[in-house]
Amino acid sequence: MAATLVAACSGSDVTEPLEPPGISVSVPPGSVRLLRGQSGTLYVSLQRNGGFAGPVAFEVLGAPPGVTPRPDVVPPEADIAVLHLDVAVEAAAGTTILSIRATASGVQSVAVDVPLTILGVAPPFWGTIFIDPDIITQADPTTFIGLSYAGRESRTMYDRRVSNWITLEPYLFLADFDDGLHAEVQVNPEFGSPEAAQVEAERYAEVIGRLPTALRTDVETVWIHRGTNPFGGGNRNLLIHTGQADLYEEDGILEETFVHEAAHTSLDAYHAAHPNWVAAQVGDGTFISTYAQDNPTREDIAESYLTYLAVRYRSDRISPELGATIRVAIPFRFAYFDQLPLDMYPIVPRAQER
Repeated sequence: MAATLVAACSGSDVTEPLEPPGISVSVPPGSVRLLRGQSGTLYVSLQRNGGFAGPVAFEVLGAPPGVTPRPDVVPPEADIAVLHLDVAVEAAAGTTILSIRATASGVQSVAVDVPLTILGVAPPFWGTIFIDPDIITQADPTTFIGLSYAGRESRTMYDRRVSNWITLEPYLFLADFDDGLHAEVQVNPEFGSPEAAQVEAERYAEVIGRLPTALRTDVETVWIHRGTNPFGGGNRNLLIHTGQADLYEEDGILEETFVHEAAHTSLDAYHAAHPNWVAAQVGDGTFISTYAQDNPTREDIAESYLTYLAVRYRSDRISPELGATIRVAIPFRFAYFDQLPLDMYPIVPRAQER
């Protein structure tokens, strides 16, 4: 076998074998998701090693009934396999593990597994915060009691205008709610004075107080900045950009947006990866929105929960057609939410909670 001569530190000569010819393959993380009757493409990255430079054949093994994969051959000058999957309308919804095998003359075959999820129907919505502006309104009761000013101290906040964390000394307020919850509201000093900051803090604390207790349980801080940038949830926090808030308010969906973001904050960590939630996703065979479908781990809880709240607790405010569309799409997710001991106050008065 050919060898390479190298000099060792001791001054003696040693031989080190060359890397043998071979191939390796990889795929992007996550599941391939296709609708019944749809065709899709899976891209597989190929790396040739040890001087191998020949063509490589790719095939898909383990496809379920109704799914027809098309093989591909990657020529010597290319390093990406393009595999097409055709899904028949009669294919069963669910998730299957496909094995992508690569073979070539003179080297060992390799394989990589890829989850394939077949969805029963297309998601009925693009994003759920837009489906109805009256799920929660300004006329609904709030648990917000009041604010107390706590001065200014150093805090680290996320600001979407710079897509990064910033450390500054915001105006601080303690917001109290009548269900015993509290949150520190941190208002960017760009608002200019404690009085101006308090106006902003009170405006949003009142709206946040209309959310059910279950969605505010993990909300420890609220960040308020200027700017027309998306809201955010998670990090035991709610992120607000006031220019964007004005737009949400004009569309009547400020409260609905807070429901979405607070679901990230108080529900995601406990449920997004729960085996029963994953089973509900499979059982439903679709997602409530394309936003959830495109981000199944990050967005499915938040996108689904608002529609659950609308159907279970605000059915008198949405059309029968909208309610039926939601119920048909995600019945298994509804069953999952139904079994959770979620405190729905003040959506449901204490005496009426189930």
